[in-house]
Amino acid sequence: MITTRPLPPISGGDPLLGFYHEQLLRHWTPRQRALAAGLGKLAGRSTHDPRCRALGIPEDEARLLAGIVDPAHYLSQLYRRGIHRLLNPAAIPLASSLLKDKRSFAAVIANAELPAPETFSGPASPTAVAAWFERHGEIVAKPNYSSRGRGVARYRRIAHGWADSNGTRFQADALAAHLARVVGRGGLLQQALRTAPRLSDISPGALPTLRVHTFRLGGTLAAHGLVLRIGGGSGPVDNFSRGGLAAAVVDGTAGDVIGKADGRIRHLRRHPATGISLEEIDLRDLADAAVRLAIAAHATIGAGYGLIGWDIGLADCGPVLIEGNWNPGHQLTQFTNACGLSQLAVGRAYLQALEALPASAWADAAPLQWDGQYLPAPKLAPLPSPSISTAGLQTD
Repeated sequence: MITTRPLPPISGGDPLLGFYHEQLLRHWTPRQRALAAGLGKLAGRSTHDPRCRALGIPEDEARLLAGIVDPAHYLSQLYRRGIHRLLNPAAIPLASSLLKDKRSFAAVIANAELPAPETFSGPASPTAVAAWFERHGEIVAKPNYSSRGRGVARYRRIAHGWADSNGTRFQADALAAHLARVVGRGGLLQQALRTAPRLSDISPGALPTLRVHTFRLGGTLAAHGLVLRIGGGSGPVDNFSRGGLAAAVVDGTAGDVIGKADGRIRHLRRHPATGISLEEIDLRDLADAAVRLAIAAHATIGAGYGLIGWDIGLADCGPVLIEGNWNPGHQLTQFTNACGLSQLAVGRAYLQALEALPASAWADAAPLQWDGQYLPAPKLAPLPSPSISTAGLQTD
């Protein structure tokens, strides 16, 4: 994995991006500046909007922000890794990062006795796996070192076997053998928690989560930029890139809900799968508890992370820790608030954190940096053909 720090062809005058690029240029050699400028031109070369092209915004993002966020103040995904590597030195190398290694993260959170789903990561034998999942009515399987919901699968107990999120049914022994291979290759299994009752109709299939950004600023921890994420269908994940929906949360209430269709942002009044109204979603007590949990988790992880994007599950038992992200995306925060990151409190916290960095951190921030290799999630063969008929299976 490589971190890139491109320079856009022009500056849009954004205070956050302006400070970031100003500090980089101050410490770069002419050759490094030329390399970064080339990377910026490459990023926007396929963009049809001339303004976005001049700002180095890739085409897929330019289409999404059209008419929603001013490109001059939009913090592109192109820049997030470079910023986060500066703020989170403990994240590199990735192989030893607690926020990349899902198994190690689950162990640390369990030892700290913070609320989280029960996790199984070994021994990797079908017998041990079956003994664990038979205690639960529903489980989630995750490959290690994955992101954006890739490779996540959900299984629930039914009469005479188990079924996945698509309604396909399996015998317990076939599922145990498959999940033993997932665990044997570094993955983990987690108890699937039930959604908080008030949110069950608007997030079918997926446990809704609250994204909470926590910052270590001047020796204290602060939380900003809350975004509700809910499932857009019957699948097991709420990731926006996989059909999930999102809304900014202000004073405990979710605002306008957005989704993505045909590469563009869409505002939704009703859930596309259930038809339930998506207006006036009250999260006041859940949001307060989620913020407290995120801050406690950041304190547990350690001082090597200046910023963490937490995914807090909103379960019937209360908020639970799902994962922490050292390189969280900015898109949802900006699209749900309809403004650039620097125009929000979370963006001002980013700027404050960058301003506190020592000169040595900027001096080490090259246009191209090796992140260190980690073991990617291997591709597993699909489960064998189901031995139980899928006829008449109810998946809702």
